[in-house]
Amino acid sequence: MTPHQTRTALALLVAASLTVAPSRGVAQTRDVDAMIRRGLELRRRGRDLEAFQTFEAAWEASHGARARAQMSLAAQALGRWADADRFLREALAVADDPWVAGRRSALERSLAEIDAHLGRLELRCNVDGALVRVDGTPRGTTPLAEPLRLPAGSVTLQVGAPGYLDVTRQAVLAVDQTTREEIDLVAVPRVATPVAPPIGAPVTALVRREAPPHREPPPAEGDPAPARRVLAWTTGAVALTGVALGAVFLALRNTEADAFNARNEDADPANDCQRGSSASVCVDAESAVSTRGAVATTGFILGGAAAVASAVLFATLPPRASPTRAGLRGCAVAAGRGGAGVLCEVAF
Repeated sequence: MTPHQTRTALALLVAASLTVAPSRGVAQTRDVDAMIRRGLELRRRGRDLEAFQTFEAAWEASHGARARAQMSLAAQALGRWADADRFLREALAVADDPWVAGRRSALERSLAEIDAHLGRLELRCNVDGALVRVDGTPRGTTPLAEPLRLPAGSVTLQVGAPGYLDVTRQAVLAVDQTTREEIDLVAVPRVATPVAPPIGAPVTALVRREAPPHREPPPAEGDPAPARRVLAWTTGAVALTGVALGAVFLALRNTEADAFNARNEDADPANDCQRGSSASVCVDAESAVSTRGAVATTGFILGGAAAVASAVLFATLPPRASPTRAGLRGCAVAAGRGGAGVLCEVAF
């Protein structure tokens, strides 16, 4: 008999013993009793998924501890350890239920077997209200009330909040151990939105001919702020380089994470990398994922900061000096009896 068949048979025996034992509490309705008997019959036939759905319907009808405990045992047979742990703890929390009180020892033995497949994940984040996903499933928002109980092994942790860059990280959990992860979200750099000029009155052009006095043209003046202009272009180039670097290393980090997950999800246990493993291939794989993730984050931060600095430098640069020449010299708003208009001056 395989280990999986042994666990299934043991869980089935526990479920049957819980049903055969005499009830000391308030009896469930006949419909709920019938659903639980139907679910146990499905368990005996090896149809654990249908049995779980039947127990779930019984719990929806009664919200009783008995139905919740049977859901846990069916989830245990399906290998859904996190659900089995949550359901059984909810059933055991109903301390004043006579059915639970009469079977607490058997239920706690099942809980101990379930715990042998779980680890704990303690997450800290610098942003409150950030959504936490584990393997794509939402598990709450920061700060989490308590550590997450998850199946031992490698999990994909995603944390994100509006206005911040999402963070994706691999975490490796060990049985009955607490893994701590601290995630700092980085705000998305803000880009100024251009404001459209107001719609004004029709332009009235006033052309005036002017004979400027003869004078020697002034020597050409250079850029009044060459150093700042060079610095503005340089920080802009740094911004593009930082964003590109972050994107490249983020792609490399995701590739390394997928390769690490593939080792733990194949059928060969020899390839698995458990938490704290000293095997060089496991240490190298975890180090590669962490290093590429750190470089990607640094690139995005550096690129964002350089982009803001470049924008500020360009916005505060003084205009280039240029010699006086013929053409439009300026415009101004003028008001009169007939209304408002725009007065422009042109020199020839």
